[in-house]
Amino acid sequence: MTDGRKCLALLGVALTITACGRFSAPSGAAGGGPGVIGDQGGAGHPSIGLVSIVPGEDRARVEWRFELAEGTPPPALFLHVAEDPAVLFDTPGTALVLEDGWTLVEGLTTDTPYWFGLSLDEGQGALPTGPILSARTSAPIYVDPSAPPGGDGSLAAPFNDLFPGILIAFVHGGGNVWSAEGTFEGASYGLLEGADLYGGFAADFALETRDPSQHETRLSGIGSNTLIALDASSVPAVIDGFTLEGSGASAAGVDCDTHPVELRRLTISGCSRAVKLRSVPPTETAIQIVRCTLGGSGVEGLSIDGAFHLTIEDCAFVANGQEGIDASDLIAPPGGKASLFVRDSRFADNVADGLDIDMAAPFTTGPGGKFKLVIEDCEFERNGGVGLLLDHDFETTPEWFARITVRGCRSRANAEAGMHFDLDGPGVTRIHRCRVDANGGDGLLISSEIHAGTMIAADCAFAGNQGFGVRGVEGQAGILLSHCVLQGNRLGGLEGGPGGALAVSSVAYLQPSPWIGGEHYASVQTNSAQTFARAATAYHKVTAIELGELVLSPPPTFGSGATLEVVEDDVARTALTVGADRVQVAPTIEPALPAILSAFAEPGPVQEDWTTPAGSPAQGGGMPPPSGPAPDAGPAGAPLGGSPGREELSPPPLFTFSGSSPSWNQAIAPAATLLLTFEGGDPDPSSLALGLDALDPAGVPLPIDPVVTSEGIELPAPPGGWQSGDLVRLHAALTSDAGDPLASPIALRLSVP
Repeated sequence: MTDGRKCLALLGVALTITACGRFSAPSGAAGGGPGVIGDQGGAGHPSIGLVSIVPGEDRARVEWRFELAEGTPPPALFLHVAEDPAVLFDTPGTALVLEDGWTLVEGLTTDTPYWFGLSLDEGQGALPTGPILSARTSAPIYVDPSAPPGGDGSLAAPFNDLFPGILIAFVHGGGNVWSAEGTFEGASYGLLEGADLYGGFAADFALETRDPSQHETRLSGIGSNTLIALDASSVPAVIDGFTLEGSGASAAGVDCDTHPVELRRLTISGCSRAVKLRSVPPTETAIQIVRCTLGGSGVEGLSIDGAFHLTIEDCAFVANGQEGIDASDLIAPPGGKASLFVRDSRFADNVADGLDIDMAAPFTTGPGGKFKLVIEDCEFERNGGVGLLLDHDFETTPEWFARITVRGCRSRANAEAGMHFDLDGPGVTRIHRCRVDANGGDGLLISSEIHAGTMIAADCAFAGNQGFGVRGVEGQAGILLSHCVLQGNRLGGLEGGPGGALAVSSVAYLQPSPWIGGEHYASVQTNSAQTFARAATAYHKVTAIELGELVLSPPPTFGSGATLEVVEDDVARTALTVGADRVQVAPTIEPALPAILSAFAEPGPVQEDWTTPAGSPAQGGGMPPPSGPAPDAGPAGAPLGGSPGREELSPPPLFTFSGSSPSWNQAIAPAATLLLTFEGGDPDPSSLALGLDALDPAGVPLPIDPVVTSEGIELPAPPGGWQSGDLVRLHAALTSDAGDPLASPIALRLSVP
């Protein structure tokens, strides 16, 4: 960036954005691509967000990361700064150069809290992106582990230990402790109220060159001590830019007890738990974890117990002794809320589950609490249990309610199910544009107890799993699939279970037993290699590895030179030699067994392309609207379209069906009025004519008179009443009052005693 200075007038304060040199990511940075700061890294989806704010006396260094899909033009990027987070995005912001990766904001008022956020514009208006981070300006307190004893915390004479800096910040009612590179041996600190810690400086403490990946500030633990502990407080804290290494016996890298904190650009390993979070209800503690790697822990990477509003952005949870993240429990207080937002993060090679969240009510009485969980653009791979496990653990307190959205995620090669949702209590659960493949169990497993709720999967692909693609087991939760692909799953495509299931506008491809205990409507079953632009043409189970050869069941259906993929790892391999029941591949691989090998008919990439070429049996195979042509079956024909496993840089809003009362998968009275409910907006009454209809069992339209109310859509029974086999259909033409199309067109098959 070479265009000098740009000024921003905000809240009566003159701020200056200083021009900065271009940033280059270090070679091999996790997350991939230019602009990725440091070596933490997340899932590598298209994303942009802040990773660090480092404040001084009257200025702050602002750092961001970016990841763009290949060939995507960079969006316009804007920085917003405010003293009140409620008005942060009320002003246009100051333009940044995306590739710079950092900038200096000058002209700030000292001893003042500020909030920082980014927005991006891809040509349709600016939208906020990534986390909102905070910082409080103050004169820095300087610490350098290589400084001689006797320092006073000034730039000329830094302290040589963090504790005096923490103490001075506390005594002065708050302060920023800046630490130069080096190692603090035997580290164990209590972070006193008001002290914020920033590492990653060179010895000259220049903000312009601050970079934890180049100037590592290391805290080395000893014995079973916790490296940094935060006791109960309502004053937010910041820990930014450190490497925390436990002794192998260290209890925790960071132990936070009912204390709001932002953890940014941390790498933590060698502890029993990398981060331990506790919050005693009814206090709801706000936590942000951004651009951190929590790995190599004896137990969990992140342990959660209590009431939180927790944001996790661009983090990696890898190779932990149990779960990557374990919440036992995430608690919503009576009349209160608990929330979890996880974006662009990676959960890999953990001994147990990747991400395991139990949602629970406290052992008290009172008005019900609410949960909101959003998991976006994350990867769950090679975990020893389930990739993503979300559990309603409040079935005995039906006043509690959970909203779960999982979108743009991939769950691959986990030992058990790719995703398991245990929906015991009331709630809304939807997944969108997810890719779940090559898992040792089912792709998507749904269980429940007595609650007759609804789980919707839209625009998803379930491929090459050892169990079923989608499976419902005990309980009453109903499953609806919209524009999904069930491909090459070993036991079958859709196993409906006792709660019932219905696949609409979906494709079962290379799928033995595509619909077991589940129904399909306006869906396609095919083995044609012309179904998709690029997809595997055969699946084989890898049962053993003998002398470098993969032993397959069933035997190979391909010859030498064939293009192969193992455990859906996106690596194109070549069949060198092919025997009666085995194959030698290059490059070699030794997957955890059993595993899945997929074969492709033609050379080329092994990334699936689920668009429908001319002549595909999926073309026009979806649910026809009341007027106009039927859409394609599968993801290509979905209202929002797109490739499963990745969302857009600015994901569109999701307006979706969430359930009905009485529940669509339970027997209803002939004269019953159905209340259809929605998430992501209220239905637009003007869209009812083309967006909602009903058919009798013979496919003849029924005369219905739906009405939009404050709760959703009331659908009275047609003249003569409902009968078993009637079909209520919701189409993409049904829009929200904001104009968003129904993201998951579905059909409800009714049962009448």
